[in-house]
Amino acid sequence: MVPRMNETNQTAHEIPEIAPESEGAAVKTAGSFWSKLRKFKKPGKQMFWAWIAYQCVKGTLTTSFIWIPLIYSWLHYHS
Repeated sequence: MVPRMNETNQTAHEIPEIAPESEGAAVKTAGSFWSKLRKFKKPGKQMFWAWIAYQCVKGTLTTSFIWIPLIYSWLHYHS
């Protein structure tokens, strides 16, 4: 049996397989996963600083809207 060729001249065994529709969402092979992971690592420094900024905003909002009123109410009602 001769392997089929697709438009990019890849043989059928080189084409990433997709899971059947009956198993839920389509899942690509591990090769596709690693290529996406490499693309994600390229903007690593920008993502790091975006994560730091997110944590600063989250910490400020949590302190302002949760911890300060909680401590205030605890001190106000327990004194």
